[in-house]
Amino acid sequence: MNPSLRILHISSDWGRGKIDDKELEEFLRSLPGRCPALHSLLLSGSIPHISLEPLSNIQHLTSLNLLYIYRVPSAFNSTTATALSTLPCLTDLSIPDVFIEHLGDPISSDGFLTLESLHINNGDPPGIARTLRCICSPVLCWVCIQEVDRATGRDLVEHLWAFSKFSESLVKLRWEAEEWSDEFNESDFTCMGIELLEPLLVLKKLDTLRIRLCSSADNPDSAFSCQDSRTIAETWPNMKDLSLSSSLFPFTLRSLVTLVDNLDSLETLSIEVAYNDNLDPSSDRMVIIQDMCERHGPCDTKYLSELHITGIRPNGHGCDDLLLAAYLHTMFPRVWKIVCLERPTIGEIMSLRREGTRGDEL
Repeated sequence: MNPSLRILHISSDWGRGKIDDKELEEFLRSLPGRCPALHSLLLSGSIPHISLEPLSNIQHLTSLNLLYIYRVPSAFNSTTATALSTLPCLTDLSIPDVFIEHLGDPISSDGFLTLESLHINNGDPPGIARTLRCICSPVLCWVCIQEVDRATGRDLVEHLWAFSKFSESLVKLRWEAEEWSDEFNESDFTCMGIELLEPLLVLKKLDTLRIRLCSSADNPDSAFSCQDSRTIAETWPNMKDLSLSSSLFPFTLRSLVTLVDNLDSLETLSIEVAYNDNLDPSSDRMVIIQDMCERHGPCDTKYLSELHITGIRPNGHGCDDLLLAAYLHTMFPRVWKIVCLERPTIGEIMSLRREGTRGDEL
């Protein structure tokens, strides 16, 4: 084998011929000697019941991808986890949920010191939180967690606090729940809006946050207030890509405008729910309801090019698509693409607008 080999992918399955357990284990043991320059290793498929501890001897390894292993090596335990955590150059780690239990065991307090990115596929919030507590890297800047198991009640918000240890380094965070096929009672969620987002507000350097949580919650009383929107804007002054794709993060039209008006760095914004608290359905004009909020638009956006809203829900009354389109056009005159998935007519009307078109000409 070429001693200067830097990238290696080992797959054991899919009808391409089984690799004998002993042969593969011996091959992994010999890797440090055979490939001293190896930087990137990907193992995939139904890996035999072998020890992965020899991987900790690959001193120049910077990327370890175990994401597509779907049979747990029986010898993968806290000893192996500790060994892998001491890899001196490891910057990128990808693991499936089957490894989380062992990474959650008490391991070296100085583990994964050089890690810059972490990718986890599947797993429950408690296991993910345990894994995060095992990582002591002061330079972890990118975390992607997909297909997260269901968490109800306050369970999720309690475990999101595990991210707080990376408040000085984390720049990009992606958390996506698994798709749920069965029905559930949204009353299981006791934590919504700003309270659910609170653990992540300590991550001052975030410029990308994408959260997708499946729910059917409908509670306008838990929507972000205008003050909540100002708090978000003040906390994340560098935010470019913000996606809160869940009815557990509801906005009102006014708090949405307040967020955009105060967060100058935004380039794309996606939300699931905006409650109509700003339009009078009995009138053909916009009516600003007086309260303690600051002015509500039009927003002089600098970079925001796309605004995605899954649905605009009535808050005591409805509103036709034409009026909503005129409102969005007037509030966000410089945002070129505005989409409302549940009310496609709004998007069709918005697509007709041209630069320089006034709201009353729509």
